[in-house]
Amino acid sequence: MATLLLNKLLASAKAIEDGDLNLAESVFKEIKCLNDANTSTATRKLVRFYAEALIRRLYKLYPRNPTPLAPSTDSYYIRCWRFLPFVWFAEKSSHHSILDAVVGKKKVHVINFSNMEFNMLIRDLMRDLVKQVGSGLSFQVTNIRPKLSNNEEYLQEMDRVLAAEAKTLRLTDFKVDHVFANTAAGIVESTLNLKRTSEDELAIVVKWEFELHKLILVPGALEKVLSKLKELRPEIMVIVEQEANHNSPDILDRLAQSFPYYSSVFDSIEKDTTEHDIENKVSWEMDFRRQITNVVAREDIQHAERHETQAWWRDQLRRSGFHPVRQWFNHTRGFLFSDLTQYTIEGKNGCPLLRRYTVPLVITSAWKPNLLSLMEARTTRRTWAVQNPCR
Repeated sequence: MATLLLNKLLASAKAIEDGDLNLAESVFKEIKCLNDANTSTATRKLVRFYAEALIRRLYKLYPRNPTPLAPSTDSYYIRCWRFLPFVWFAEKSSHHSILDAVVGKKKVHVINFSNMEFNMLIRDLMRDLVKQVGSGLSFQVTNIRPKLSNNEEYLQEMDRVLAAEAKTLRLTDFKVDHVFANTAAGIVESTLNLKRTSEDELAIVVKWEFELHKLILVPGALEKVLSKLKELRPEIMVIVEQEANHNSPDILDRLAQSFPYYSSVFDSIEKDTTEHDIENKVSWEMDFRRQITNVVAREDIQHAERHETQAWWRDQLRRSGFHPVRQWFNHTRGFLFSDLTQYTIEGKNGCPLLRRYTVPLVITSAWKPNLLSLMEARTTRRTWAVQNPCR
């Protein structure tokens, strides 16, 4: 039934692109009838969200706020606002690689681009760093993220928890800065404002969690951001992204490529959800519903959502002067959760990859600037400045 419904969705998308509105509306009626008959709850929701996205594309009726605010400011709710398998994988797959990259460093600055709650990641990292270096650790966090709520109490609570942890660990210095970036332009601006002190002993860690793909469609944005981050000379830059090809200019290709991906996600939300997670299901569905709308319905560069595969990211990073860093993901190889054996972590080109059954969902890669290319760029800029003193 799912294959038949996908074919109907593709037929309606083709009718929309051909300008045949009567055929499109006729196919939508067929989809509704088929979707109401003998389909699973997950499939019904998925097909309904795709049909909704196509209707939005047809009539250009887009959500007023493409990045919706969380309906609750409770810190637990904010922590569980994003799909937990993705959140846990993002934490598990990079922790040991980050520790290995900053071993022996007593001054650490984490620049965290993320749409997820970050307390556990930072807390665990501080604890393990103290175990490595003992006393005298200085720790700074710059958290660049979309705004999740108009009420900032949840951030204040997170800051209090981390400050208390820093005090318990007897850090010599601890600081958290929050920067809100709701759009690709905001991410670019926030990145260009970052600065590195002249201290050679400072270890910078950059982590991207489901945010870097927002720059794909904006001309020059990815290049600007990667160039700036390369100048900061991070010890490691970790990128966590959905492992999917949702970037075809052809709407039919995007629909066909994305449907199996989100089918696995919605099947997981429906079947894998524990009793403890039931209250979060609606939030997860809302988040992926928004993704489907932005993948299928939107073409504007500020709001359309596109994802790319690890092979594509690898080419982009290498062209931008980064080389891959070995990841110590053997610590997390195998099952992600002991009670959800359908989720596994395996290696792909040296990177940890999260699968649900046979469907790849999320991948983590780690990078470091090629210092030779960075030195060449600086030499070129100095030469240009000498040759053009009045410019």
